[in-house]
Amino acid sequence: MRRGWFTLGVVVCLVWFSGVETAVADEDQWEQEAAMIHKEVREKKWGQARERLQVLAEDFYASSASMGWEPHEIAIISDCIVELDQVLNDSSLQPHVALTRTERLWLALDARTHPHQPLWHEYEEVFQQELDEMKKALQQGESKEVEWALEAWNHHMDQIRPAIAISFSAETSWLLEERMKTISEGAPSDVMAIEKHIKEWEALLPALFEGKAETIRHLVNVPPPIGWPLALLTTVIATVLGYVALVKYRYEQRSYTVRSDRR
Repeated sequence: MRRGWFTLGVVVCLVWFSGVETAVADEDQWEQEAAMIHKEVREKKWGQARERLQVLAEDFYASSASMGWEPHEIAIISDCIVELDQVLNDSSLQPHVALTRTERLWLALDARTHPHQPLWHEYEEVFQQELDEMKKALQQGESKEVEWALEAWNHHMDQIRPAIAISFSAETSWLLEERMKTISEGAPSDVMAIEKHIKEWEALLPALFEGKAETIRHLVNVPPPIGWPLALLTTVIATVLGYVALVKYRYEQRSYTVRSDRR
């Protein structure tokens, strides 16, 4: 009897550990596929990038929930996939937009695969430099320079926004999102508001790049809205359904084109 229980325990452990290894392997594969898509987009190999993205998307939607991904993580990656899919299949494809969307997906998947040394941490020096440029432009009264620095800040923050959300809990991500809006929505002419936001971000940046969630929650003292978990789940469902509808529409369009060509 004891031998039977021991054997059962060994089998359960083997199955569990094999599942963990498979999950890690799948996540590593997704990150590597995203890196390859980024390379193909940079080289303007549009057909290969589309095919690789489709395979990645199908695998992600089929496996992510069973692999223990949080709802907000699934929503983030789904958003990145849908955005990139739409850009790559746009009739007026814009290479720079495609490259930007590809990098967002890659950084987000990398944040999940390499939580301790994610690629998005390389942006720390960029943000510090842009804050310094904003302060200098404000002191010299150069409103145009402030505007350019704000645009650069918003662009780079938008690039790493999905990766940041993957790196933190849903609640902390929401708080960071609220703080991101303060500087991105600021007008270059509102000197006092910009100076206030610069001071806030100078305090936030170290906590952000060191992964100190408690410090972030202390610095961004904004209560999350009531019912935000339900809203998050709704976003996940809507994103997945939106992607399914997009794929179905594209399939029907291709089928119609093939039928028309045969006539």
